[in-house]
Amino acid sequence: MLEIQQTKCDHSKTPSTERLTFEQFVGNHFRDFKTRMQGQSKRAGAYIAHQIMADASQLYHIVEVEKKGTTEKRKCYAPCHTLKRLQKMLLETLESKAQPHEAAHGFRKGHSNATAAKTVAKSIKQGKYTLINQDLKSAFPTMKARQVRKIFRELGFSTWQTHIAAKVSCYKGELATGSPLSPMLLNLELIKLDEKLSAMARRAGGSYVRYADDLSLCINTHKTKVIRRAKKEMRKAITKAKFIPHPEKHKVTRIGKDSDRAETVGITVASQSTRPPQRQRRKLFHIARAFSIKTTSADTDLARKVKEQAEKAEPDDPLRYKGLGYYAYFLSV
Repeated sequence: MLEIQQTKCDHSKTPSTERLTFEQFVGNHFRDFKTRMQGQSKRAGAYIAHQIMADASQLYHIVEVEKKGTTEKRKCYAPCHTLKRLQKMLLETLESKAQPHEAAHGFRKGHSNATAAKTVAKSIKQGKYTLINQDLKSAFPTMKARQVRKIFRELGFSTWQTHIAAKVSCYKGELATGSPLSPMLLNLELIKLDEKLSAMARRAGGSYVRYADDLSLCINTHKTKVIRRAKKEMRKAITKAKFIPHPEKHKVTRIGKDSDRAETVGITVASQSTRPPQRQRRKLFHIARAFSIKTTSADTDLARKVKEQAEKAEPDDPLRYKGLGYYAYFLSV
């Protein structure tokens, strides 16, 4: 049944002739929404409008992605073409109405894990600094439809628009993992948590950054009691925000005592500097050897040589895109 519905959904690939906001597109009641959908696709528009109202989960297909370093698989829910277009339209409306907290570096233009790591590195000066890393467990599924509806209401959506926006955003009452809209909604939901942890970091003479569900708190101390209290307050704030601290993915590094560097958001940081972690450097060496480049050079020179060879490669050579991608990554870090 799902395959038949997916096929129906994919008939609607005609681009919109009007630049409408999400509120304008859905109108003030179901009749407006259905009419707009039929304008997009006469064959499938009405069906998809009714399906969104009844059970939007039928408009997704499940993709399993392996988690790095484990044998576990993460379920992602990929929306059909028409639903994805609606989600992107809603995302544009959200971006015009609200912005995440400045501590959020994930899924934002001009921000990345590199900018998050550089923020932490700048706060680590000559002194006793401790970096506390804490992940959120199943961040997207933990966020429920009632939290999504609250965000839309606070942004001025009408009752009907809030209802349909929540239907478009969620998969079976939870934030859909795989939707282009989900990261923005997560960032907006975590604004209060980001504010609280940023204030805690300022009081401790450090900094706080968040990349998606990866939280990093830097404080100016090596004292065990202070560190324990900071960890406790951090977890308490996460729980109060109705999320779950991951029981396994957390780490404390006392820079200058436990180690002269630490890893945060996938990047190694030290005093005033950042660099890719060792596993990423090994990937660069592997690509360099595939291009027959000697790996005795420094990282930056090696990345530059990889870029030069990648630009000379054939357009259909997979190494071309790997080489150019890793050069861009090393440049940002």
